[in-house]
Amino acid sequence: MKIFCDESGGFDGDKHSLLVAAVRVTEHDAARIMKQFRKAIGATNEVKGGLLTDGDRAKFFDMLAASEHLGVVVTCGKTSSLGSIVARSHSEHHVLEEMITEACSPLIDASGSSHVISDGGRYSRQIYDQISENLGHRLSRSGVPVRVDFVRSDVTPGVQIADIVANTLYKATRTESDLSEHPACGFLIKDERIVVSSATLQMLRPDWLAAE
Repeated sequence: MKIFCDESGGFDGDKHSLLVAAVRVTEHDAARIMKQFRKAIGATNEVKGGLLTDGDRAKFFDMLAASEHLGVVVTCGKTSSLGSIVARSHSEHHVLEEMITEACSPLIDASGSSHVISDGGRYSRQIYDQISENLGHRLSRSGVPVRVDFVRSDVTPGVQIADIVANTLYKATRTESDLSEHPACGFLIKDERIVVSSATLQMLRPDWLAAE
């Protein structure tokens, strides 16, 4: 199994939160799902979550449900107590590193090496190289190495899956309080095949906030 990640939103402009989705799925299943989904919606190139209709999203999550997968989504609201503090005190890529750690940690297989593959189109290569090194150490379990790569989403079906999951839930968190009732992916949240939680950012949050 590989763990594919992507983020949605951010702390700049009119974005309301930063969200990271991590999906554990085989490369074979990821390629099959995206091929099937592109055919279903008539797409010939990379599918971007932000361009999908509600009907497209429902088709996608039905296809994802038919595979053996597990997803973890971590969110940090820009106007929350924690979000407003870290958005001012830390660079966004530092927050992203913490959120990838939180999203991937429950999916790491301690019995064998894991491979985390994330979208690499947001920051410079130097920043991604540093995040890769940091995450490789932080996600290791009992000496088992974790490889972390940042890649092009257009040639990586698993990252495209994570993108659709991330974008769908980013849009939903703006207006919906109960994500388990989401018309496209709520059934997977109810079944805990996609687990959604607020980021804790233990390495970044101030001590006084942690004590509240």
